[in-house]
Amino acid sequence: WMFTPSTGLWTWVGGEKTTNSSTGNFGTKGVAAAGNWPGTRDSRTVSFTDATGNFWMFGGSYPGGNRTYNDLWRFNPLTRLWTWMSGDESPNAPGNYGTIRVSSPSNVPPARHSATGWVEGNNLWVFGGVRTNNTAFADMWRYSIGTGQWTWMSGPQTGGVNPNYGVIAVPLASNTPGSRYSSMSWSDGDNLWLFGGNAYFRGNVNEGASDLWRYNASTNLWTYINGNIVGNAPVSYGLLGLLANPGNRINSLTWRDASGRLWLFGGTNNLGERYNDLWRFDPILGWIFVSGDQSVNTSGTYITKGSATAPDKPGARSKLVGWADANGGLILFGGSRTVGGTEEHYNDFWRFGVFVCVPPNGSITSVPANGQACFGTTVTLTASPDFTYQWYRDDVVITGANAQTYEATVSGVYKVMLNPGECEAFAGNTVAVAINPEVTFTAVPAQPTCATPTGSIVVTAAGGSGAGYEYSKDNGVTWQASNSFTALMPGSYEVLVRDANQCLGTKQDVVISPSPSQLTILVTDHDDIPCTGGNVGSVTIAGGMSSGYTYRIGGAGPFQAGATFPGLAAGSYIFSVQDVNGCIKDTTVIISEAPAIGVTQIAKTNISCLSPTGSVTITGTNGTSYSYSRDGLAPQGSGVFTGLTVGVHTFQIIDASSCVKDTSIEIFNVPNPITVTQTAKTNISCANATGSVTIAGGGGTTYTYSRDGLAPQNNGVFPGLTLGVHTFRVIDASTCVKDTTIEIFNVPNPITITQTAKTNISCVNATGSVTIAGGGGTTYTYSRDGLAPQNSGVFTGLTVGNHIFQVIDASTCVKDTTIEILNTTSVITVTQTAKTNISCANATGSVTIAGGGGTTYTYSRDGLAPQNSGVFPGLTLG
Repeated sequence: WMFTPSTGLWTWVGGEKTTNSSTGNFGTKGVAAAGNWPGTRDSRTVSFTDATGNFWMFGGSYPGGNRTYNDLWRFNPLTRLWTWMSGDESPNAPGNYGTIRVSSPSNVPPARHSATGWVEGNNLWVFGGVRTNNTAFADMWRYSIGTGQWTWMSGPQTGGVNPNYGVIAVPLASNTPGSRYSSMSWSDGDNLWLFGGNAYFRGNVNEGASDLWRYNASTNLWTYINGNIVGNAPVSYGLLGLLANPGNRINSLTWRDASGRLWLFGGTNNLGERYNDLWRFDPILGWIFVSGDQSVNTSGTYITKGSATAPDKPGARSKLVGWADANGGLILFGGSRTVGGTEEHYNDFWRFGVFVCVPPNGSITSVPANGQACFGTTVTLTASPDFTYQWYRDDVVITGANAQTYEATVSGVYKVMLNPGECEAFAGNTVAVAINPEVTFTAVPAQPTCATPTGSIVVTAAGGSGAGYEYSKDNGVTWQASNSFTALMPGSYEVLVRDANQCLGTKQDVVISPSPSQLTILVTDHDDIPCTGGNVGSVTIAGGMSSGYTYRIGGAGPFQAGATFPGLAAGSYIFSVQDVNGCIKDTTVIISEAPAIGVTQIAKTNISCLSPTGSVTITGTNGTSYSYSRDGLAPQGSGVFTGLTVGVHTFQIIDASSCVKDTSIEIFNVPNPITVTQTAKTNISCANATGSVTIAGGGGTTYTYSRDGLAPQNNGVFPGLTLGVHTFRVIDASTCVKDTTIEIFNVPNPITITQTAKTNISCVNATGSVTIAGGGGTTYTYSRDGLAPQNSGVFTGLTVGNHIFQVIDASTCVKDTTIEILNTTSVITVTQTAKTNISCANATGSVTIAGGGGTTYTYSRDGLAPQNSGVFPGLTLG
């Protein structure tokens, strides 16, 4: 049906005229069609209106109560067509949960009726409800209009879940309203509100609920807001316009006005009694009873239709439907009541106008600003001026608290109802007041037993903030986080404790007594170390001014009965005495040692050429009356050691205290100082045994020289040397020897031959000639083809072929070369200048030729005698 407010007329839009007539026609899922409709339903389907104005419906039951559905439908008011969007055609479908918080095309809630629903953005939400076996759900589902998919958001898959309230106004993952159905709901942005219904408070016992919950779609968390946490709580009306509670109920009508306030009308309690009371919920004030009867099952008053008249009111009812109009007014239609055990149904239409009041600003300030005060003090709460006031603590009226200012002496959440006169009373902010418990503490001293400041005080605190304590021993001048004061001198200490809120406990005076008599320590024996590096020092100590002494060394560790500490190396030691009271006295003793014997090497001579000629001279220092020894031999009075061989020798010095100092000195074989310098060398050139070498000794004196193991000579000149390597030796006056090798080379032949002229044979034999010149030497002779030498390098009358030429210099060095005499091809040319062939007559041919390439030519033909002319007439054929 559709109601038009401007005409006041109803229009039948679609569906059957008879009741219990049909299970509907589903058509094709997702496709709108004129023949589609959901069929007959009762027991609270869940209905929605989306942002585009489409109507949605989920679940419900067919009359008779044994068939519930999980189908989702959409109705377009413009086309007036139904579309089956999701779910099963058959009743009592088990659904499919899938994975929590993961959407899927296969997800769908189990069949149910009397569930609670909301619209949030482009999402439809469904919570709880009940199946045909009367088991209620506690699961939350979200349907995305955009994707057409269901998501199981929270709650178990099983029914019969009890509520878990947690802490009021605190969202927690463990919070849950539990299994319930026929609850009331509102939506406010991301917040989904739920009130009352039938819930499982004790096991599987179904009772009426009157608690208010808020679910945040973004965080997926429930928050317990207000109301009773036990079932079947009765209504509490209080004073009109002031705080109260609607009590347990189901099937009420809810809506939000233009100011965003939540409203509730009518419904049924656990006894089946109907209400016609109107309620408003304020997030700060809680529930406020606005109008209606405070008795149950009352009848309505109908006087003037269409006119707001004070006596007119709808009768008690539940299972009604309604809307909020554009001005935030409540439109309600129909519902049911019970008369004489028979359920009757209304078809009346009502509107309740809501006055939208925008109250002036009002708030509470507190001193201290954080609302916290110490034990025995108060928090001053001051409300905004120009109102009438009623103060509350934890939503309970404080009798007589009607002034602008209230002194809070008890912890709690405080608020004030501000009544401006023209609107209903409203509340400003709330202030949480915390009057901290009294800070208490005990301060236990530990008295000193020794002369040093070893007194202490340990403080144990309680109360106040319960944590963050600080402690003072000087009446609050200085504070510390530790509860222990140590190393205290005798005297009186003023101990205080403050908590994290700076609240103080009551000061306590604690006295640290004077110290007992002083313990002393005495060194009775002290032996130093006579020789360096020994562990023969010792110390003996004793205690005084007390009794029962024990002793220790090192400043830490256990004590011992013995007072003597032997076997000490050089160093500084802390010795301690402890008496029977546990008092400790320390002293420091330094164990000294004699300076280490020093060894000074005065002289050393290494071996040069001849062994053993090494020597060492040493002397001792830092002692007296030294004796000396070498390599384990008997000591001697002198530090001079001669005749030493090459190697490492161990020297020992012993002083008058028998302290010993060893040192090692190495005697080296000094490198041979003799040097050999080659001052001249002549290599062999052409003739053998003509090489020579001259050498000179160095690094010594009075040298002799030898070659190749021959007898020494006084000079370093060696002539007549043959080709090869020769060994030369230099011996000085100390018979130090130095050898060196020098190689005599065969110097390459320096003689060169230069061909200065050559004439090859042309036409006539034995007319060739060659001219050569020697170089690289002096006074040359020349020869050819093994003939006797001649002084000249000119050779004539040579025939065709290779000739060997030789140059010999004054040193008989010889240089050969080969020169070839060629037969030069003739250079004469013949040119035919004229020719006449024979014509008819014989011997009439002629030829004329001319010579070229030479001079003064003669000519001949066919072997005849030569002629001076190149003209040949009278030639025959051929």
